[in-house]
Amino acid sequence: MVRAMAMEKIGLQRTSAYINPVVECELAILLYKEIVFSRQMDKLRMKLHANKQFNIVDAFNTVDDWGYGYIDQANLKNFFRKHGHVTTDADLMAVIRRIDLDGDARINE
Repeated sequence: MVRAMAMEKIGLQRTSAYINPVVECELAILLYKEIVFSRQMDKLRMKLHANKQFNIVDAFNTVDDWGYGYIDQANLKNFFRKHGHVTTDADLMAVIRRIDLDGDARINE
């Protein structure tokens, strides 16, 4: 049903090719998790903006303690390590990909 609604919305014609049901189920789970995550991030973002002591520039500079003007994998790893969190390179890149707008694997101020 969702597939049919989506295809109608974007004007696609039905074809005889179907997605494997297992793949379709996993994709639906992934999309659900993305929606839940996005809603959680929106709530946290609103809390931060409501906090008068929060300053995005100060937060950025706290992570960019080397003063490069950007946050890369090394900065982020160092920040997490200082605060007692061990991260994998994959975790670091996942964080950067979520925030990086221009695709250069860096978070710019």
